[in-house]
Amino acid sequence: MRNFVIVFAATALMATLVGYFIAKVALAPARNALLFQKRFIGDIAHELRTPIAIIKTNSEVSLMDTSLDPKVQRVLHSNIDELNRASEIINNLLTFSNWTRPEQMNFSSIDLGVVADAAIRSLRELAKKKRVEIIVYKKTPRMIYANSTAIGQIATNIIKNAISYTPARGKATVLIEPDYQGHILFVVQDTGMGIERKDLPHIFEPFFRAERSRNRQHGSSGLGLAIVSELVKIHHGKIAVKSAPNHGTTVTVSFPYYKNGDAAYSAKREQTEHPDEISAGFVA
Repeated sequence: MRNFVIVFAATALMATLVGYFIAKVALAPARNALLFQKRFIGDIAHELRTPIAIIKTNSEVSLMDTSLDPKVQRVLHSNIDELNRASEIINNLLTFSNWTRPEQMNFSSIDLGVVADAAIRSLRELAKKKRVEIIVYKKTPRMIYANSTAIGQIATNIIKNAISYTPARGKATVLIEPDYQGHILFVVQDTGMGIERKDLPHIFEPFFRAERSRNRQHGSSGLGLAIVSELVKIHHGKIAVKSAPNHGTTVTVSFPYYKNGDAAYSAKREQTEHPDEISAGFVA
């Protein structure tokens, strides 16, 4: 009986291993095709950058002529706006294609709060123009082991979306805190227009647009959240979105906590009930 159990277990193990290798071989062409597609997109985007930059520069030089007819000036301004949008799409395409080899990325211990502050500074003018109030809450610990450029891209894209889709005098709240289960949470909540329930399952798909007119109005390329999703996966994190029309959107990203001997993480929740850093007010 014992020999039978051993033989049965060995057979089951062999079957599992064979199945694993068969699946790995079968999926290899699909993985290679996806990798090739991303690199191809990156090559095309790179080739488009130079001509678009030249056209934009020529348009800006033309606008220096104060004798131009007002109608021509409006057309040139419109062209520059569209070229800026095209440049953003190209930059997003390059970002989307560049993160195909995570093993070549440099990782280090970074403070998620510092990254969030830098992202907010880069979006200062947009928040001021939209008259959106940004509130930041940061609790310790907030160290993660990550690629700083990639985390900056995640923070910038999520906060930018919150600002872009929030009406004047609305709020975008950024919260960074430990969940006391081995993760650091990066949460961005806005009081914006929200997302339809039917669209939520698709928001991380490249080029998906819930409403074309709305996304075009806010300059969306349809790649921001797709990039965020890819970068979060590379960092072994998780992302969740809660939203409802006219009730705002909450995006929560969870990163593994970088355990570097920081005793603060083992402290009880009540010891950090009050944020150690709070900044509030209109970004100016």
